[in-house]
Amino acid sequence: MKGLRLIKLQNGGDAGFEQLQSQMPESIRATMSNYYSRLGTPEKQARFMKRANKQKVAFQNMPENQRTAYKAHIEQKYANPTDAQFSQLDKDLSSDKKWNPTYSYLGATSSTPSATATLGPVRTSGYYRDLSKEIGEAKTKLSGLTLDETEQKTRKLYNYVPPNPGIGPTGPTKIVKELPKGARQTSMNYGQQVWVAPDPGNRNYMQTPQQRGYYSPAGDEKYTVTTTRAQRAGDADYDKQMGVIGRLEKRHKFRHMPQYETPNLTSTNVYQKLGMGASKGKLVKKLKQGGRASIRGTRFTGVF
Repeated sequence: MKGLRLIKLQNGGDAGFEQLQSQMPESIRATMSNYYSRLGTPEKQARFMKRANKQKVAFQNMPENQRTAYKAHIEQKYANPTDAQFSQLDKDLSSDKKWNPTYSYLGATSSTPSATATLGPVRTSGYYRDLSKEIGEAKTKLSGLTLDETEQKTRKLYNYVPPNPGIGPTGPTKIVKELPKGARQTSMNYGQQVWVAPDPGNRNYMQTPQQRGYYSPAGDEKYTVTTTRAQRAGDADYDKQMGVIGRLEKRHKFRHMPQYETPNLTSTNVYQKLGMGASKGKLVKKLKQGGRASIRGTRFTGVF
């Protein structure tokens, strides 16, 4: 138990950070210290150290030429601390999104080989290649997907009857789709339910509905409401586009995978290509001439 506690103390807190910092290139130690001290909580500092340790292990497992290229890259990137870089780091440490270290690194990014390039050019063609641009375009398309949804609704209609001046004709009635705000319900003509406007204006508040104008029920009306929303998981186009992104990201993940050329095999060079020696060519020559041969008791005849 004492040994376990000692390991925990060595790998955590400020002492653990100092130990980790001492294993990093000297040119980036000041930047690491700056960022570590500016992180606001012990949780972020612990996550920072955990990721740095993971990247250190991944770096040690790289081939030597990739380690050289990656070290030069981080020494240039983290030579001096910047507020923009720290803000991005702080944002990443606050996110629950899965983080993976860099397991392999290509030094050159040009489309033409360079004499100083560590591994030659980044692959820009083929099935497994750098698809950052295509992935970005696919994600942009995903964020722009929308869906129009329609819904059938029902609303009340009202027949508005203008005030009756008592002298002269009453104005024309009209159908309205809503009552004025604050309209109150009353009755007229032996119990008929109507609504009158709340403000009597310059009329006597005791006026009848006919004198003030009123609203009477006029039935119901069905109508369609169309709304547009961003697509989400479960929508057909969204799921389809997520599949496109997933396939691109999978190909992009294996962009550093070696690609091998298919050997050009013929009946005369098959044994040499497979490293079986030139003596096997005598068997091919014999078969070409119509001879016979046997391998482990199996006889072959004819001409190739």
